[in-house]
Amino acid sequence: MGKLFKTILSTVVSVAFILTLCMPVSAENTNNAVKPNAAFLIERLSTIPTASDVSAATEETDPNNKLHKPGGYQEYVYFRDSQITDYYEGDYGRTDGGGVVEVYNTVKEAKNRNDYLACFDGQGFLDPGSHEVLGTCVIRTSRHLTATQQATLAAAMKNAILADSTPGKVQNPTTIFNGVDYAAEFDPQVYYDSNPDLQLAIGTDGSALIKHYVENGKAEGRKAK
Repeated sequence: MGKLFKTILSTVVSVAFILTLCMPVSAENTNNAVKPNAAFLIERLSTIPTASDVSAATEETDPNNKLHKPGGYQEYVYFRDSQITDYYEGDYGRTDGGGVVEVYNTVKEAKNRNDYLACFDGQGFLDPGSHEVLGTCVIRTSRHLTATQQATLAAAMKNAILADSTPGKVQNPTTIFNGVDYAAEFDPQVYYDSNPDLQLAIGTDGSALIKHYVENGKAEGRKAK
């Protein structure tokens, strides 16, 4: 009986551990994918190394003519991806040019859109590329990318959206770079707290923050003190 109990207990502990690994980072982070606005998505997607020209469609520029319509998306944010070399100017604004996030009012609407796109998977020029639901969003990547590139880009898009933007504490803070002390104009914690994009791209590394300030942030006029 004791041996059986130990076996059952071991199994329960193992299952609990696996479930823990599968849980989302936090409810707050998951909420980032529930009806995010265009400005938020532009800020987050701009941190992806291969992404550029991140923009939001308007009703006049929406390539699918679905923006703000019943059952349609409420936001449509797109970007170019540098991994796509066979590129046509007409692709910009569409998924073919890189990636797109479509935002819907409900999870059901997002799933309906995803199911619709699935009808065209592998259908030549009608192929919609990769697509998956995240919250009330549909995450899409270009059909011109390889399967591995699609998976990597989609993961980067999801991570950017879900990343915790709560300011943290700078680790090993320093005001010295290449032997020069910038204490009079630079506070590492202020620099970190004031620049959400750096929180995602650099994190709390004090050395990386002072390096960025000296090489880029100062010229960009970023708040640092």
